[in-house]
Amino acid sequence: MTRREKTLLWAVIGCVVIAGANLLSQRAARSLERREATIEDLEKQLRQARHLIRKGMQARTTLQTYEVRSLPSQSNLANSRYRDWLHHWLLKADVTDHQVSFQSAQRVPDVYDKYMFSVVCQVELDQWVQLLYEFYRVDHLHRIKAMSVTPLKNGRLSLGLSIEALSLPGAKANKELQEEPSQRLAFGDISEYLSRILGRNPYSPANQPPRFASDETQEAYVGRPASLQISAKDPEGQTVHYRLVGELPGNYHLDEVSGELRWTPPQKGEFEVTVVAEDEGVPPKREETRLKIVVTDPPPEEPRESGFDVAQFTFVTAIVAVDGKPQVWLHNRPEGRLLKLHEGDQFEAGSFRGKIVRIENGAVEIRTGDQTVRMRPGQHLREAEPVSREKVAANPSD
Repeated sequence: MTRREKTLLWAVIGCVVIAGANLLSQRAARSLERREATIEDLEKQLRQARHLIRKGMQARTTLQTYEVRSLPSQSNLANSRYRDWLHHWLLKADVTDHQVSFQSAQRVPDVYDKYMFSVVCQVELDQWVQLLYEFYRVDHLHRIKAMSVTPLKNGRLSLGLSIEALSLPGAKANKELQEEPSQRLAFGDISEYLSRILGRNPYSPANQPPRFASDETQEAYVGRPASLQISAKDPEGQTVHYRLVGELPGNYHLDEVSGELRWTPPQKGEFEVTVVAEDEGVPPKREETRLKIVVTDPPPEEPRESGFDVAQFTFVTAIVAVDGKPQVWLHNRPEGRLLKLHEGDQFEAGSFRGKIVRIENGAVEIRTGDQTVRMRPGQHLREAEPVSREKVAANPSD
């Protein structure tokens, strides 16, 4: 064998060795990759198994919590004890006019029994808030599925509730309903909810308080009956009720609907009293103002001509509304005339000359000379009661 042949042989042997080593390393690498992949897959399965174990433990803890909140697993006890709780819940809010009825039951085998109840009652707005607070304050396994509320004419609310409660098969058969507090409420005190809710109207925009339209200063004469008109307009057009805070000397009476204050001042002076106007909104809104009454000596009586005066036989026979405008009818009996007058009209009857100033609340105010008088149907012109003195110079256009 020549030297060249030996060199070629060793070269071939070297290539074979290198090829074999490369093949063995590739096989080892693939085997290592398969082993690493198997390890990674087993670790993934282990993580999933641990996750399932944790979820199972959490579900078990949750289920145990639900079983504590659940109704008794015995159906008769579940029905009767929850209805008793509903009665107690309503009475706690002073809701005496109510009906509690069992509607139906539904079973999902090995999961839960669902009981449906209905509640119908009449409540005030604050009682409604208290009922909802007390319902969600306790940690029973129940919920209000549907609720309907209808305002009534007396200011109360007609409330209808559809309630669902659950019983779990793992709960004790004769367990008592627990009063444990829940974590579902944002505030822990009912006063927080009352302050935030009672100032709102759930059926329309927020109720606006009445606004006074009458004069804050009015006049009366000492020793003479006075008719003072207090008026307030409600933006929503609701009925307004009036009352006084404070006292006036002597005898007086305030009509809470019309706002007419009848008073015979026993002495001169300036008297102030607080007037409250409250509407019938939900919730009611009120406004206050200070009424100042200036009591002075009556003006000297004008000498009356002796003999017959047509004014004594001219009566207010009706106060009506024609085309939406108030109108007063004066019947001049001696002359057989019926005067149909609007606000701003002037008239004359015998010695009486006047101008219609205001027609409202079943009365008419007439300016005659330097004073304003008030009349009601059935009175003749000489029976008019003074309201206040007004200077003719202050109203030159009249």
